[in-house]
Amino acid sequence: GCNAIDGAHYCSTKISVANNIGYGPFAVCVPQTCSVADVNAIFNATQYSVANYLVNFTKTLSPNTSISVSQLVYPQETLCGDNSYPLDSNAITMIVVMSILGAAVVGASVYVYINATCRSTNREEEEDGEETIENSKFSSITEYATGGKGDSEYNFDDENSYGGYVSEAKEDQSMSQPINSMKRENPPVGRTASDTTSIWTKILTSISLTSSYTSFITLRKSTGTEAMDGVRVFSMLWVIFGHTYLWPFIGRNLPGYSNLTSIVPFDDSKDAFMSTWEGQVLPSAEFSVDTFFFMSGFLAAYVSLKKFRGKEPRDAVMSAPYLYLHRWLRLTPVYMLIIWFYTYIIPQTMKGPFFNMSGEIQACQENWYYNFLYVQTVFPDKPERAGCYGVSWYLADDMMFFWATPWLLAVFLWNKVIGVLFPLLLCVGSITAAWIVAWKKQLRVGTFDSSPYHDFYYNPPWMRAPAYLIGVILGMGYFEWRQRKLSIPKEYRFHVQNLMAIVVAVLFGSTVWGAQKANDGIPSSMSYSDNNAYIALSKPAWSIGVGMMLLMCFEGLGGPVGWLLSRPLFSYIAKLTFLMYLLHPMVLALMFFNKLTPIHYSAVNFSFNYIAAVFATMAIAFLAHLFVELPLAALQTLLMAKLFGREMGGGGSKKAATAKKGMFMSTERKGEYRQIGVDNGEVEEGK
Repeated sequence: GCNAIDGAHYCSTKISVANNIGYGPFAVCVPQTCSVADVNAIFNATQYSVANYLVNFTKTLSPNTSISVSQLVYPQETLCGDNSYPLDSNAITMIVVMSILGAAVVGASVYVYINATCRSTNREEEEDGEETIENSKFSSITEYATGGKGDSEYNFDDENSYGGYVSEAKEDQSMSQPINSMKRENPPVGRTASDTTSIWTKILTSISLTSSYTSFITLRKSTGTEAMDGVRVFSMLWVIFGHTYLWPFIGRNLPGYSNLTSIVPFDDSKDAFMSTWEGQVLPSAEFSVDTFFFMSGFLAAYVSLKKFRGKEPRDAVMSAPYLYLHRWLRLTPVYMLIIWFYTYIIPQTMKGPFFNMSGEIQACQENWYYNFLYVQTVFPDKPERAGCYGVSWYLADDMMFFWATPWLLAVFLWNKVIGVLFPLLLCVGSITAAWIVAWKKQLRVGTFDSSPYHDFYYNPPWMRAPAYLIGVILGMGYFEWRQRKLSIPKEYRFHVQNLMAIVVAVLFGSTVWGAQKANDGIPSSMSYSDNNAYIALSKPAWSIGVGMMLLMCFEGLGGPVGWLLSRPLFSYIAKLTFLMYLLHPMVLALMFFNKLTPIHYSAVNFSFNYIAAVFATMAIAFLAHLFVELPLAALQTLLMAKLFGREMGGGGSKKAATAKKGMFMSTERKGEYRQIGVDNGEVEEGK
C-alpha cells in the first residue's frame, strides 16, 4: 500500500455534488511533498477539462443549450496523510475533570454503603416499642440514601426529594428523619430533620450511586399521562434512525457508501431509497424534534397551571428569575461537559486518512459561549455560530421557548380567553413568517436541494415555535378539562375515538408523505408553491396530530396504541433520552469516522448499524445518567435550596416557604424537561 512507500502518503478528495452530500472520496497516492492545495488543483483541472468537453459536446448536439462549464464543476474537500490530534492541555483537563467526578461518585457510594451497613447491623428497636424492621442489605442502603422512606413514598425524580434527604415531596407529607439517625426520633424543637444532617453528608449521599440507581428504578405513580414516555422514546429512536442513515456521507470527508445511488436519486431513480414510498420515513425524522417541542410546551402549561391554582398573574412573573436560573443550572453543566468531551476526548480515539474533526473543534473553540448562553440559533446570517455540536440547536430553541413560558401563563391567569388567543396569534404569526421566508429565500425542503433551509427555517426559534405553542395551548385546554372534571359521555366515546383517529391518521400521513416529490431527484421536482406551503404548515400539522393522539391516550381512547405507549419499559428508557440525544453523535462518530472503506448499503447492513447505535447510545447514556447527570442534578438541587430557602430540604422561614408554595419552581423537573427525558419527573394529577 501507499503507506509502505517511503515519502508517500494518501490524499483523498470528496466532491460536493449536491447540498449536504459528497461523492467519493477518491484516493490517490502522492509524494508527501504534495499538499492539499496541490491535489485540489489536480482535481480542479480534471473537473474543468471534463466539464469543458461535455459542454462542447452538448452544444454540438443542441446549439441553443444554456449549460455552462461552471455548472458542472463542484467544490471539493481534500485530506492528506493519517490524521490525528495530539493529547493537549484541553484533553488532559477534560480527563482530570471526568476522573474527579467519577471518583467523587464512587467515593460517595462507598461512604453510603459503609454507613448503611453499620446502620443495619446496629439497628435497635424504636423507643416507642415498635417492632424493628428487618431489611435486606440493599434495602438498608436504599433506606439510608432516601432518608428512611421506601421506594413507594420516595421519588428521586421529584425535585423536592432529590438527593439523600427527603422533605415535602408532596404537600401532605411530613418531614423525613435525618439520614444518619440510628432511630426514628423527632428532631429538636425549632429544627427540621434536615437541619441535623451535615451538608457533607447530604452531598455525599445525594451523589452516590445508590441514590442515582434508586432514582432510575423508581417510577412515578400512574397519572394517565404515561403515553408521553412511549412517544418520547420512539421519537428518540427516530432521531438516531435518521442520523445513522445520513452520518456516513453528510458534511465530512468520509468513505461514505459504495452504492450511494441506492439511497440518493442522482439519476431520478425511483428505486433509490429516499425516493420510495417507505423511504419518506428518513427525511420525516425531522418531525421527531417537533414532537419534543410539543410535549415541552404541553407539560410547561399543564403542570405549571396546577401549581398556580389560586395564584395571581404576578406570581408567574415573579417566579421567572428563579425558573431561569434553575433550568440553566440543571442543563448547562451536563451539556457543556458533553460538548468538551466530544471536542477534546473523542478525537484522541481516532486516526486515519479520512478522519477530520478540525471543523467541529474550531467551531466549539470559537463559538462555545453561544451554546453556553443558548443563543446560537438566533443568527441565521452567521451559521458558523451554530456550528458547535450541531444537535445542540434544539436545546437553544427549547431554552428560549422556556423563557417565554412564565409570561404566557401570566396572561392566561389574567384572562383565560386572551391567554389562549395570545399563543395562538403567535403561532399564526410564526407560520406566516415561515411561508414568507421560504418564498423570499427560495428555501427547499428537499434533503439534497441546495438552499439555506437550515439557517433560515430549521434552526431559528421564531420559525420552530408553533410546535411548542400548540403544546402550550393544548396544555391550557387540558388543564381546564381536568379542572372542571369533564369527560366524554359514554354514548359518544366510540364516535369521538374514530373521528379523532381519522384526523390523526390524515395529519400524520399528509406530513410524512406530503413531500415525497422533494426527494425524487436532484434537484427535486416539487413546485415552489407546494414546497413553501409544506415548510410553513407541515410541522404545525404534525404537532396537532401528536396532541390529538396523546389526548386520546390520556382519556382512555388510545386503544392498542395507547396501551403500547404506556408500557413501563418506556418509562425507564425515557429517563435516558435527554442524554441519548446529546450522546448519540459521539457514538456515530466512533462508528463511522474511523472507517477506511466505504459502507455497502443494504437493509441488513443498515439494521445492524442502527441497532448497534441505539444500544451503544443507551448503554453510555445509562452510565452517564448515574455518574454525571443525576449527581450534578443533586448538587444543583442542594445549591438552589441553599440560595432560595430550605424548603426542599426543610427549614427556612415559614414566610419563605409560603411565598414559594404554588410557584412552579419544580415544574421543569416534573414537566418541561420531560420533552427529551431530563429527569422525567412525575406529572401529578390535581387534587
